[in-house]
Amino acid sequence: MKMQKSCLTFIFLCVTFTISSQNNNYSLEYCQELLNNNKHTECIIECERVLFYSSLPEDQKKALYLKGLSLKQQLDFNKAAETFNQIRITSISDTLYTNKFYEESLCNYLAGNFETALTNINQYEYLSSNKIIPGSILMVKILCLNSMFEFEEAKNTTLTLIRNNHLDSTLICDTKDLYRRKNYPRKKNPETAKNLSMVMPGLGHIYSGRWVEGSISFVLNAGALTFGIYNIYINYYFTGYVIGFTLLNKFHSGGMKRSYILAETKNERNISHFNKRFLELWKQINKPPLQ
Repeated sequence: MKMQKSCLTFIFLCVTFTISSQNNNYSLEYCQELLNNNKHTECIIECERVLFYSSLPEDQKKALYLKGLSLKQQLDFNKAAETFNQIRITSISDTLYTNKFYEESLCNYLAGNFETALTNINQYEYLSSNKIIPGSILMVKILCLNSMFEFEEAKNTTLTLIRNNHLDSTLICDTKDLYRRKNYPRKKNPETAKNLSMVMPGLGHIYSGRWVEGSISFVLNAGALTFGIYNIYINYYFTGYVIGFTLLNKFHSGGMKRSYILAETKNERNISHFNKRFLELWKQINKPPLQ
């Protein structure tokens, strides 16, 4: 019996040691290979293996970077930005210094976190006070400023990008032409749209550019109100209150929420169109600014 227990213990320890040894066989080259082959889920798992078993700071940073790239390719921009944020850069001479800030700011921009992206870029500019800011990072900054309707600052940043990269001077004229006040998309205030629909059903929809939807909202609210009043008038109090005014409350509150969403969507669509015009500007040059 003792011999059997000893054998079982020996086998258990051997299996545990073998599994542990196999798990320690991590490789950053393998992570890179998985990323290059678009096997992003597998790449993330292998990067987690490196992060768990390796205590080397360089391995940790590289694994986080590759994991962030895989998450970005999976369109999980929030998690990708959080992953890039975990990379600790101690010196501007670090090989991942510029790439880390670029990828983090880009993922925050793609996730719609424009203020956070600008904070990342401002941090990079502060740490790189004596260096020329790369065009790739300035481009992300311009897109964020456009998305926040900060067009004057976006124009100045664009002119800086042109001068820093010694691009064709005709682009300065094209930039000034693009950033004329008449070309700026109008910003719709979602709260204003919501309040307008609270005062007059459908008015917030019209403010957001949806005339037909606004008319339908007005008709639905007016119909529910009329139904409720009419039933109370003919002494059908239960039907009037429960059905008529319940429907009115649903239509009214739903219309307010809908008009808020429509205003946000209108802003996103207008800015997307403006940013596309901005990106078309850079297709006119032979040498792309993103370097």
